[in-house]
Amino acid sequence: MLHQKKCKQLRRMKQKDADAQKIDSVQTFIGILATKMKISIQVVDKISITISKLREEELWPQINRFILT
Repeated sequence: MLHQKKCKQLRRMKQKDADAQKIDSVQTFIGILATKMKISIQVVDKISITISKLREEELWPQINRFILT
């Protein structure tokens, strides 16, 4: 939400021909947010892969042994 808010702010600033330094500041902030979002997505993806591996390698064999006994 913060990313969207800052993008809207940037568009308004560009339409009103705001100070270039302020525009640069908002653009930098948006870039930092975008980087943080990408990193967060990568972390969540890694966790998801780890959970899937654990499920496939450890949980399913245990469930199969339980069912067969």
